[in-house]
Amino acid sequence: MFKFKFRRKKETREQKEYVEKQVKKMPKLVSAIFLIYVILFICFMIWYFTFRSIYTIYDVQGPSMSPTINVGVANNDAYSKEDFVYVNKTKKVEHADIVVVNVNTTGDSRNDNLIIKRAIALEGDKITIRIAEDGYYHIFIQYAGQEEVLELQEDYLKSYEEWTRTKSTYVKSSIYYENEFYNTFLVSGTNVTVIDGVYYYEVPEDNYVCLGDNRAVSKDSRSRGTFSETQIQGVAEIVVKDGCKSSGLRLFFKKIGSICNFYWKEIEKSLIR
Repeated sequence: MFKFKFRRKKETREQKEYVEKQVKKMPKLVSAIFLIYVILFICFMIWYFTFRSIYTIYDVQGPSMSPTINVGVANNDAYSKEDFVYVNKTKKVEHADIVVVNVNTTGDSRNDNLIIKRAIALEGDKITIRIAEDGYYHIFIQYAGQEEVLELQEDYLKSYEEWTRTKSTYVKSSIYYENEFYNTFLVSGTNVTVIDGVYYYEVPEDNYVCLGDNRAVSKDSRSRGTFSETQIQGVAEIVVKDGCKSSGLRLFFKKIGSICNFYWKEIEKSLIR
């Protein structure tokens, strides 16, 4: 009976040297990978603690910012879902920013004293709310330092029709003003300017006119007056949709997705500039 023996092919000198070189490289490769991991971990921790120091979470209460920020549909005296926002405590407020305001002038910042609105007019701006040519209420504004009066086209509003139908009108010199705005800002004559026969309110220094996107139901500057700079808690930059009813991994990925989406938009803005 014949027996076959399979002999291992003898390695050449070049092959042995190649293998030895690869083996020597392994510790360096592992060290490089570990170093990259440590650097990434440190960068993440720096970003995390910086993010936590700048941003705070605010749960949205009430429908005044719908549809931009929602509390869901009422179901058995409770809302089926709620959005929440990350509020930048350090950002300077700009036009159209969504802001969290403390309506308690004593400084008590409990959640029931905080409201969320949109900054429409800043100090030095002249603003009025009246019926426009389309038959609906619109905001007309002359920004500080400019001569032109602009009619704001607010694509974030829930409904011009609902806003106009819900709020009453005050007529003065054939101009149809929103009654609530007129009674709060124009009737006293304080800080009031007339431009082309229309009454405008000039926002005082370090004050803001902030309104909700759902103007039909929002209790905002039209009834509360302007908000001072000390009442502004921060700018709501990141919105996490349906976040309050999520948990675990689902909530984690919602947060990460919303944060990444925000940073991506910021990068796009910087590239456009």
